[in-house]
Amino acid sequence: MRWINKTGVPDRAAPEDVNHEPIIIERRWSPRLPLDISASLHVDGLIPHVGRILNIGMVGTLIEARTEWLPHKRQIYLSFTLRDIDGANHHRLPVRLVWDNNHQAGLMFSSFNFQTARLLRELLDILPR
Repeated sequence: MRWINKTGVPDRAAPEDVNHEPIIIERRWSPRLPLDISASLHVDGLIPHVGRILNIGMVGTLIEARTEWLPHKRQIYLSFTLRDIDGANHHRLPVRLVWDNNHQAGLMFSSFNFQTARLLRELLDILPR
C-alpha cells in the first residue's frame, strides 16, 4: 500500500505490523457510508479510468479501480452520475490521492465550495445508514 503525505510524496514511514503489512488507522472526522456506483477518474491529458465508488463521506471516498497510474501532485477529478426523481445528475469533483494499493484508492475532496458541500450533504442524507 502506498501512503501519500501532504507534499504528495509516498510516505515511507507508514505503520506496519510484525509481518510488515500496513496497518490501517482510522483518522476520519466524518463517517463514510457504503455506496456502490460506477465512477471514473480523470487527469488532464490522460485517458479516464472507470471504477466503482465503494463508500463516501463529507471529506473523501474509497474507489475501486486500477490506481497505479494516479499522479501524486496533479489534479484528479472523480466523475459519477446519480439518478433521482428529477433524472440523472452528473457530478465532477476535484480530489487528491491519499493512498492506493493498485486496485483501490482513498481520495480526499480537494475543493470544498458551496456546491460540493451541498451535493455531499444531500447524498449522505439519502444513503441508508
